[in-house]
Amino acid sequence: MLTLSSILEITNFDDYKVHTARWNGAHQPLDVLTEDPEGWIGWNSWRNAKDEFNRQFIVSLAAFYPERETWLFGGIFRVLERIEVGDRGYKVEPVNKGAELIGRLKLTGAVSRGRSFLLPNINERLTVSEILKEPYGGLAFPGYADVCYDFARLEAIWRNERADWKTALRHVKGVGNPPISNGTLS
Repeated sequence: MLTLSSILEITNFDDYKVHTARWNGAHQPLDVLTEDPEGWIGWNSWRNAKDEFNRQFIVSLAAFYPERETWLFGGIFRVLERIEVGDRGYKVEPVNKGAELIGRLKLTGAVSRGRSFLLPNINERLTVSEILKEPYGGLAFPGYADVCYDFARLEAIWRNERADWKTALRHVKGVGNPPISNGTLS
């Protein structure tokens, strides 16, 4: 059985907290991870009054909502600073450990409703279920009848070069191969 710490080769458990990012009422963390790298850093920088990420490193996981009790690895962040005045937050930076597994490493395991856990308390519950060939790029095209997404989400799908979506959307009147400038659709 491969655990979170064994696949990431973590030995000093006391230096790590695990962030289990879940739907916040407005956004799914999985969508943020796959569509907005800066936004994902923001999810790992947010702090409430509890100072939950009170260790040197954060192992970040996004709830993989297409599958029950599944998590997608979102990277490891070093906590550089705890900001307490005004907007609470953390100043974080991504580290290289496990970087090749970001968006590819899927873990399975039941996790209680919290968002921050000491690594020793959760490690044995999170086992490797799969390592994807390529980073997860979002849901497969569900069919024309089931598409009801806002422009930002469609733009991210297009930007991520999802072939199934691009092929299907090219056949819809008004959707073509738009020029991309500065990373946005024109």
